[in-house]
Amino acid sequence: MTGEFLAAVEQALLAGTGRGLMLSAMDVQLARRWARAGVPAAVVVAGIERAFAHKPRTTRGLAYAAPAVEEAIRAWQALQVGGGTDDAAAVVEADAEVVEALGRLMNRLVDAGLRHQAPLRIVLRQVWKQLNSLKERCEHALESDPVGALEAIQREAVVAIWAVTPAEAQAAIDTEVEMSLRRDGRPAIDDEVRALRRWRGLRTQFGLPDLVLEMGGGW
Repeated sequence: MTGEFLAAVEQALLAGTGRGLMLSAMDVQLARRWARAGVPAAVVVAGIERAFAHKPRTTRGLAYAAPAVEEAIRAWQALQVGGGTDDAAAVVEADAEVVEALGRLMNRLVDAGLRHQAPLRIVLRQVWKQLNSLKERCEHALESDPVGALEAIQREAVVAIWAVTPAEAQAAIDTEVEMSLRRDGRPAIDDEVRALRRWRGLRTQFGLPDLVLEMGGGW
């Protein structure tokens, strides 16, 4: 990303908000994403201007303008006749696939939650809310690492689900985990592998989907 690109984005945002400010780390991340996709600065600026055309000037941050910028990018792509649009189109397509995959995962989680009562259903509802937040960030081009974000959600989910799992089920799962570790010759301190196998045991116990992105509609 050139300095001119970033300066143009910053100037457009300043004009839109009506007050002096520097781009935040998230603002710069968004600008870099559009620049890497080969989008001209003028297209991004047009989107920012459109976003703030009828918005009170108290609004701050490039995130507000992101949907309008993406719309401007799609309009720009539609006007292109080959050349220079492949990278930008690939980014938009990839984002759309991630959003669709998250939507499918959320539906599977709802199906699983309906089969259970509190407190597990409450935990699954909280996981669903986290997935929905991630999905919204992806829809607005605010998430640069959806896979990493989903992994973080999964780690938190394992802890929360384990906390509401009955003691006898915990014991059965951990017994199977330790037996599998011994069969595979894993060291007793291999906590990462143990956590993953405990998660597999919880999924089997409660019929839960794995919290991973399955592109193309796979299960």
